[in-house]
Amino acid sequence: MRTPKRPRRRVRLPAALSLAGMAILAVLVGYVLGQVLLNAVLGRAEEEVPAQAPSGEPAQTPATPSTPTTARVDVMLPSFALYRVQLGAFSNRDNAQNLAADAQARGFPAYVTPGPLYRVVVGYFSSKAASEPLVSRLEKQGYEVYVGATELASGVISLQGDKEYLQALKSVVEGLSAFVRDQAAWWDAYWSHGSGLTEGARKLVEDARGINQEILSVTASAGWTGTQEELASLAQLAVQVAVEIEALAAQRSTQHLVMGGSAFVELVEKLNAFCMSLAEH
Repeated sequence: MRTPKRPRRRVRLPAALSLAGMAILAVLVGYVLGQVLLNAVLGRAEEEVPAQAPSGEPAQTPATPSTPTTARVDVMLPSFALYRVQLGAFSNRDNAQNLAADAQARGFPAYVTPGPLYRVVVGYFSSKAASEPLVSRLEKQGYEVYVGATELASGVISLQGDKEYLQALKSVVEGLSAFVRDQAAWWDAYWSHGSGLTEGARKLVEDARGINQEILSVTASAGWTGTQEELASLAQLAVQVAVEIEALAAQRSTQHLVMGGSAFVELVEKLNAFCMSLAEH
């Protein structure tokens, strides 16, 4: 015989206690949400507030990239002429190269200028009189020699662009121009067996290296990359010439005479062409 099930009693909490629990739960939820919102606000504020400098040090303001200053810069090239000693001029480059090779084999400097008229040049001097010792030696070897004054590029070349870069370019061009004049004077003394060749050569090496370092320390501004590369090549050629004549002063070897003298003629020709093209930039 089954025992009848007793009905379960539902426990009912007092109404006041139920309301109190709900209130506590609401407070907890509100507190948690409030902390989340507060942390978000404070985090954003920290991002927006700049970092404070240490006590006693002024706050640093971020550097603003400087804008290049555009200006006109004048390159000053003094008027002067050098006397060119030349063995011949040809419309055919091979003929010129053959004559230059023959002169070098006999211990003379020689350089073939760019065409369309290819000249075989063996030296540049400050005066016609200074060239006579070399001319005499060449004539004794059976060469026909021509000596004539060559006016190098001179005057004021006005350039427009980044002031800082053009000031550096101006310094290098004017430095190379002075270097060429000093080199010509050195060759005057060499062929006439003058004194002070070693000291003069050392000074030219210092000057050439200073010019080369100056052009390597600057970066070409927009539109001047080609000019920068050409000028850097001229500065390196000046160093080459100076190093060769320093060795020539010390050793008096035919090799250094040929290499140094030929490189000097090349420098004169290329610097003159560069200055003329610079005036058209």
